[in-house]
Amino acid sequence: MIASLLALLPGWLDPQTIIGKGGLWLVAAIIFAESGLLIGFFLPGDSLLFITGFLASKPEGLPHLNQPLWLILIVVYIAAVAGDQVGYIFGRAVGPSLFQRPKSRLFNPDNVTRFFVIGKKASGPVGGGRDLTSLVISLGDEAASHSGSLLKMLMPFGQRGINLSKVESRPSKRRPWDYLFFIDVTGHYEDAAMKEAIAELKKFCPLVKWLGSYPATTPVS
Repeated sequence: MIASLLALLPGWLDPQTIIGKGGLWLVAAIIFAESGLLIGFFLPGDSLLFITGFLASKPEGLPHLNQPLWLILIVVYIAAVAGDQVGYIFGRAVGPSLFQRPKSRLFNPDNVTRFFVIGKKASGPVGGGRDLTSLVISLGDEAASHSGSLLKMLMPFGQRGINLSKVESRPSKRRPWDYLFFIDVTGHYEDAAMKEAIAELKKFCPLVKWLGSYPATTPVS
């Protein structure tokens, strides 16, 4: 079975060839490249790890792979973590410029995942009156025992002139039919009206968690 799988790969990508030519250190270099660099997507990462572990467990393994299995695991782990961190640093440095590139056959900005650096300390309102606030709310037993519980959750905002920008529900995975609601509302967490609405929610919601407040990228009506 292993021979059949390896036969599908080009000769120079054959894991046994890679191990025979460079041993553990070439394996680590490939894992490093595949974990964090764009050039590693075509390399045989999974099959290479499988063959490496298989050969390391056999006394008749290749001469270039005579290290113990525990050492191989440590080296591969370090290579994967290091590649991931280098990829993060590289992406953070050049990633923003990718969104400025025009759409082409080889690159589509819509297919690039965006990440945001989230601060550990609140910065206060910085949107000039055009802020959004993200919350996650659980209705708990309120949803099961009362009809209209979702409307009841939104009323504290509507009564104070706070508009709902987005609402999504996700299963809580704690018990059947229990959901978490992720909502975006206009305004900042430090606004008086927002604090009043959140305080009212906490009276009947077992979970009301503030995820953050940030400037809106488009005009908020």
